[in-house]
Amino acid sequence: MIDNGQQGRPPKGSMVVGAAPKAAAPTLHRLPGWKQRDQMIGLLFLVPAVVFVLIFYVYPIVNNILMSFQRYTAKSFVTGEAPFIGLGNFERLINNPDFSTAVWNTMVFTVGSL
Repeated sequence: MIDNGQQGRPPKGSMVVGAAPKAAAPTLHRLPGWKQRDQMIGLLFLVPAVVFVLIFYVYPIVNNILMSFQRYTAKSFVTGEAPFIGLGNFERLINNPDFSTAVWNTMVFTVGSL
């Protein structure tokens, strides 16, 4: 091996001084209204997620709130006709002697689980 004093360096004549100029990026010619079309496509991708949330989250919550103001029995679940009683269900709940015990047990369970 010949040692010319330039260990690990290429010979002077083979060095690349500069790089080739970068090629300009091709320009995309878009049709008029492309932004609106892209926005519409983006919104269409959201439709399945919105429908899912409405069906499986919003509808049950709203339905349960409405049901809490009606008097449901086994017969009314079959017929679908439950009379409106307003806050009567909540009044019966608060006046039930087991309610305070159920609230206490729920709090103990929640704190114990955490």
